[in-house]
Amino acid sequence: MPKTIALVNEAQAIRSTSGVYYHRLEVPYGYLADHQGYNVFVTNLFSSYVGRMLAEGKDPNVDVLVFNHVLDFVTQPELEWETVRKYAKTVVCDVDDMWRLPNYHILKNDPRRTQPILPTTHFTHEEYVEYCVQKADHVTTTTNYLASKLRNFNPKVTIIPNTIDTTKEQYKVRREASEKLRIGYMGSTSHINDLMQLKRPLKKLWENYKGQFEIVICGVPPKPQRELLQNEVDLGAVMVDALTGGGVIEDYRIIEYKEVYEYATMFNEMDVSLIPLLENNFNAGKSPLKLIESCVMRAYPIVSYVEPYKELLTSNMFVVKTPNDWYNHLSKLIEDWPLYHIPLMDDMLSLAEEYDTKNQIHKLVKLIESF
Repeated sequence: MPKTIALVNEAQAIRSTSGVYYHRLEVPYGYLADHQGYNVFVTNLFSSYVGRMLAEGKDPNVDVLVFNHVLDFVTQPELEWETVRKYAKTVVCDVDDMWRLPNYHILKNDPRRTQPILPTTHFTHEEYVEYCVQKADHVTTTTNYLASKLRNFNPKVTIIPNTIDTTKEQYKVRREASEKLRIGYMGSTSHINDLMQLKRPLKKLWENYKGQFEIVICGVPPKPQRELLQNEVDLGAVMVDALTGGGVIEDYRIIEYKEVYEYATMFNEMDVSLIPLLENNFNAGKSPLKLIESCVMRAYPIVSYVEPYKELLTSNMFVVKTPNDWYNHLSKLIEDWPLYHIPLMDDMLSLAEEYDTKNQIHKLVKLIESF
């Protein structure tokens, strides 16, 4: 009999599905339901599901309960965990990112992280992540580096890499030809520190190749939704400033943030995908998803030589090891695009195929069947 799996998505209750939930739970477990015969359902609060099932005289027990980072609760987490322990045979906590922010992170002092989650509990967000990791029967994560950190709290950790389900409509490549090289960045304002390394090389690129390329900035929140730091700095404006070489680049477009079910279509607006990441312990805990997405969408990556990308990089890829490499790679592409992009295509196709959900799902099946 197929196992019953409950996915807890607290985002259902307050906003649209998050990117984390989409990639870590909806895509892989949705694939299990659609192609492997598992009984998978979603709830925003497990205790509410249990109460509803009991009221209807139905069995609320599940074989596996899965959540990302934290298990949502109403008043006190201990009460939710009591219900989970009673009706879920196995509890899996998925962690895809470093949960404790370093001092230099722009959101380090955000009250949502420094203060208790609710007045009814003493847990801050970071503390509650660690509590949930310890309470879970098993933990899944994206990389060896992050697994090593999580094993300090729970020895039972399995690596389930991020993948792309290429059957989804948003991952269809529909790129129109352009006379100018379209240099794009796909990311959020939380990467401001990483983006600053692009400011000078892009300014120099414009000085030497003005009119031969276009900057495409994807993912900037609409102004009413932009997050302001405590000193009222508009992070969206800072992001645009960095990607226009300090405001000197005149030829640029902004594509505002799209929901998770269509955000990958923004890759169709670029020929080249910039993937800047500073080398530090926090960034090392990220997954190589941006590189995989770029390859799937045939947007040629120029990528920092740091974890989590190092293991996936090939000799044909445009790898950034020094600050000057950003300018050097981009100038070569502007001057002779056909010469450089053809050798890279095979490597991109190979990486995209390897991390297609259908080719990685066996790892998750093996784990679920071990419970």
